This record gives sequence, C-alpha cells and structure tokens, in this order.
Amino acid sequence: MKKKFKSLSMSVLIVTVAAVVMSGCGSTKEDATPATSTAVTSTAPASPTPSPEAKKLSKEEQIALDYVNIYLNGSDAEAKKKFLADEVREDVQQLFQLGVEAVPAADELYGDPEVMDSVDYETDGMKGKLVLVNSSKGELIALVLEGKLGFVFINGDDEQSKKNFAGMKKEFK
Repeated sequence: MKKKFKSLSMSVLIVTVAAVVMSGCGSTKEDATPATSTAVTSTAPASPTPSPEAKKLSKEEQIALDYVNIYLNGSDAEAKKKFLADEVREDVQQLFQLGVEAVPAADELYGDPEVMDSVDYETDGMKGKLVLVNSSKGELIALVLEGKLGFVFINGDDEQSKKNFAGMKKEFK
C-alpha cells in the first residue's frame, strides 16, 4: 500500500507541478503586470483583510491558502523559496523547486482563493488533512501531512489528474 501511494503520489505531483510550471513558462514579470498599472505605495499583503466573521483557519488550511497565494499566484521567487523551505515536506521540495521562478499570467491566477472544507486524512501511519480550496480558476485539494504540504490534487485536463482529484474529493462528505 505504501509503495502504491508513493507511486501514485509522485505521478500526480509530477503532473501537477509540471502543469503549474508550464503555465508559468514564457511569462515574465512584465507580462504579468498590466500596462496600465499604477504604482502601489502600500506594503500591506495583497490578500484581503479577513472580516471579524471570517472563519479562523487551521494551520493546514493556512498552508493550503499560502500555497495558492504565494506559490501558484506569486511572482516573488524568494517568497516561494521560503514557503517551500518552511511549509513543504522535505521529500517533495525538489519537485516544487521547478515552479519557483514561474510567474503566472493574469489568466492563470487562482483568484479569490477560499478554503471550502477540510477533513482529517491518514495514510501509511501519517496523519494530516485534506484541504479543499475553491478559486476563480477552479478547485484544488492540498494534502497536508504532519504539518507540511505533501501533495496537491488539481482537477487538470488529463484523465489521471481528473481521476485522482475525484478520488480525493470523495473524502469530503
């Protein structure tokens, strides 16, 4: 079972990371910045300030949101490297390194990401959570094991990604 999970995990992770990297390839910081942009003088984070009624996120949910905001949507390579070092499992960091320099085009952003649900998950004696995130681009499921991001399931274009995503989405009741 452990070998099957690792094999499946590595396959899906490679496809997911490759898709993210390829979507960012060819983009530059200039491409991602609209020509009519104005200078921003604030140093406040780009994400909206949560309202008092906003749900308090668990550590796993925050990691999933940070993955979207920093790694997928971000253009700051140093921030991505810090996220990888601090929040991604060491055994998969090398795969995520592929996307550190990628800068997504405006139409590739996961806009308005929001945690929809999270459920406890256990595999091979490791405990964690599956976190379902919805955005303007669609849904993704982050697998956070023992406090670190281990895997992300994206409902991609290929059949294997769709199948793996659907399998994990069944965990949310």
